Order: sequence, then structure tokens, then C-alpha cells
Amino acid sequence: MSKKNLSRIETPSGKGSGDENFPVGSWIISHRLRPHIKKFYLFARAADDIADNPNLPAKEKIFRSALIGKSSNKKKCPKAVSLKKSNHDLGITSVHGKKLLGAFKQDAVKLRYKDWKELIGYCNLSAAPVGRYILDLHGENKKIYKYSDDLCNALQIINHIQDCKEDYIKLNRIYLPQCWIKEQKIKNMRFSQFYKYYMFFDVFSWLCSVANGDL
Repeated sequence: MSKKNLSRIETPSGKGSGDENFPVGSWIISHRLRPHIKKFYLFARAADDIADNPNLPAKEKIFRSALIGKSSNKKKCPKAVSLKKSNHDLGITSVHGKKLLGAFKQDAVKLRYKDWKELIGYCNLSAAPVGRYILDLHGENKKIYKYSDDLCNALQIINHIQDCKEDYIKLNRIYLPQCWIKEQKIKNMRFSQFYKYYMFFDVFSWLCSVANGDL
């Protein structure tokens, strides 16, 4: 597929902020900053829609994700262009958005994670950059990135738990570590129905250790 064949890079799923498991642009955030957060969210949603599109082969997902990161064509990729302008106006690095794209490209080809370390590596691309963007938006000291990273990664894993059935059935994607699944003797045939219940206490304990800085 060539760039010329695409009239639009994005493949909207129809999902919006009201469909998420988290608030977007909470009322506790300055009214002045909310439009910028919305632009960041819409960019992430557009890239996520590509990665989670069950009708696209992996190569095309990666191709489209790469174009989002490079596109300056407002008609083909309006959300990416909008975020670029927002970052430029505020003096915020584009690294956060690029890391998100890295996570979504990984989603296209990686369907299993062998252990917690590997999953956290993914979360450092898919979740930590969101927290860092919010901190930069508020002009906070980068020294507190590490605390934000732990919180965002924990929230990402909670999101994985919430979406585990849909991810497995529609995309054959399992984020929770295979080593943990093996320990619990969970078989894929039972995964979609019972996974949330089996994992709850172990994952809750793990999240507590993250919050306490034990990992």
C-alpha cells in the first residue's frame, strides 16, 4: 500500500471520550488547558483505533501509524496535525505522542507478554507518556516523572483487566503476563469468561507494590 492510496489515514471506531474507562479533561484541570488535553486524547484515540481495527492486517496498521507520526496533511490526518500545532504553541516535546505511536505499532504485532517486566516495558510506551504530557502541560518538574510513570502504568494494567475479554475475543491479544497465566493454570478456552475473577487479588497486590515503589 502506498501513501497515495489513502484518502484518510485514520480509521475511526466511533469511540469517544464518553466510552473510556477514565475521564478526559477533568473539571479539576484548568479550563485553559482542557482543549490541549482533548487534542492529545483525540490523537491517541485515532492511533489506538488503527491498532485495534480487526479488519486491518498488521503491516497496514504499522504503515498507517507511521504516517500519523509524519503527516502534515490536515485532511488525511487532522488529529495529528492538531496535536503538532498544540505542542508547538505550548513548547511541549513531541516525544510523548511518538512513544504512544510506538506502543500502538507494538500492538499490531505483539499479542502476548511473557512476564511483568515485558508488560511494564509496553506500559512505558502506552501509559507513562500520557502522565508526562500532563505534567509538562502544567509546567511541572521532570523529576517527578517517575511517580507519574508508576501511577499511569498501574492504571493501564487496570484498563487491561477491564478490557481483557474484548481484547482476547476480537484481537487475540492478551496483555497479562503468560508466566502469571501459567502459574494460575488458566487455559485460553476459559480466559474470556473468567480471567477478571482469577486475576483480581494477585494483580491488586502487584499494583499495591507498584504504588509503594517496591518494583
